[in-house]
Amino acid sequence: MRYILNKIEKQKLFGKIINLIGLPGSGKTSIAKKLKKIFQENRINVIHIDGDDLRKVLSEFSVNLKTREKLTNIYIKLALLLSNKDNVVLISSVSLNRSTDLIKNRKIRTFLIENNFIIKDKMKIKIRHEFFKKDFFLPKKIDKKILNGNLNNSCLAIINYFS
Repeated sequence: MRYILNKIEKQKLFGKIINLIGLPGSGKTSIAKKLKKIFQENRINVIHIDGDDLRKVLSEFSVNLKTREKLTNIYIKLALLLSNKDNVVLISSVSLNRSTDLIKNRKIRTFLIENNFIIKDKMKIKIRHEFFKKDFFLPKKIDKKILNGNLNNSCLAIINYFS
């Protein structure tokens, strides 16, 4: 898919932080990589902060609610530091917690990415439900929910948010 952004769309994107959150395996990183490619094709400077990569760099964080809250704050602070009027920062991380007030920043647009496929295995459904109930909480501020069934459509829905 080749998507050409017009001048107004570009201006609305500059300086923004696009925060993609969702359960593991929902497609956050795939969407971020595709958005990055679209932005680069349109000559928009883009920085991608991936939660999996940062966890490796920041050492071995265990995956629990308390460390997820710390990591979310680190991702957001880093994105705020890197963002300026000439670029876009993409964050793709689980970050499903209520802890941070940093997400309320006007520069940050948060998109909840959800799978649009059916899990047929009842045991997997039960495990996923329990996992979500125990360890994840929706943040107070979400700008748009993206039902990720098609990578191109998901990217377009995010870009169109800024139109």
